Amino acid sequence: MKRIVACTLCLVIACVLGCRKSPEPEPEVPAVEQQRQWKLAFITNTAASFWRYAHAGIEKAEAELGVKVTFLMPPNSTVEEQTQYLENLIAQKYDAVAISAIDAENMVPLLDKVAGYMALFCHDSDAPGSKRLAYLGTNNHFAGTVLGKRLVKLLPDGGKIAIFVGRLDAQNARERWQGIMDTIKDSGIPIELVDTKLDEADRARAKQNVEDVIASVPDVDVLIGLWAYNGPMIASALKGVGKQGQIQALCFDEDRETLQAIKEGIIESTVVQQPFEFGYQGVKLMVDYLERGDVALPGGGKLDIPVLVIDADKVDEFAAKMEAMLNGA
Repeated sequence: MKRIVACTLCLVIACVLGCRKSPEPEPEVPAVEQQRQWKLAFITNTAASFWRYAHAGIEKAEAELGVKVTFLMPPNSTVEEQTQYLENLIAQKYDAVAISAIDAENMVPLLDKVAGYMALFCHDSDAPGSKRLAYLGTNNHFAGTVLGKRLVKLLPDGGKIAIFVGRLDAQNARERWQGIMDTIKDSGIPIELVDTKLDEADRARAKQNVEDVIASVPDVDVLIGLWAYNGPMIASALKGVGKQGQIQALCFDEDRETLQAIKEGIIESTVVQQPFEFGYQGVKLMVDYLERGDVALPGGGKLDIPVLVIDADKVDEFAAKMEAMLNGA
């Protein structure tokens, strides 16, 4: 009897198993969706408000492409901070990074190490001696010549100038400085550079540098700021000593205080980059490369983002456009 029951049970189990449907295969995730899981990073060279526009561009690209980007700003603008960021990205197995190298020449060994682990791109300030795949941003020498041409129009008979910047070992600073000096030389106008003052991205020191030049060279004609925060610091120093309108100023980038100083007639004009495009195009470039490889790289390894000159005639329209970018319009 026991043997009959056991045989019956076996038959029942076999029947149940035989009638059960085979497990359905897991639905395939489209290749594009799998690729969208990439880990991407965007590293700036400082914590200036300039980079808010780049971040807005990144957010637009994130929404369009379905990716997430780690946005990193070194608070003290040091090589050590950038080094730690990059080491962390390697440890966390990131797929691509775009960086504005603070000290392009001396960071080459580190950048080459990073390039061995992930796709490496430069933005804003290039590191052409490294194994970066491409540079995205301003042709900084050309931007310097644009400001230089504005300068020679301000000083057709010559005069004295002083230049202010965080550091000259950054590629963008060197190239802007050289573009200005080349334009002065080509013009044949006797314009004398009385000093180039460095502030290591310390805003208090940047303002003090301006005050020191005004005190030591009272007949200086034009003050020039090469980095985004230098314009506001020049404007603040000029107002502080009551020299607005007496000493002219030129600068780079679209800091809100710079635009306000143009409205007030303290700064004559600024040569602006397009940091929104740095962020937006930078993310697109990383994604395109990860999807398509070498075919997605720009010709010559550089994607040039044009500069604009903003003066009193254009400042209101430009400021409204920049606010719309920040608000996602």
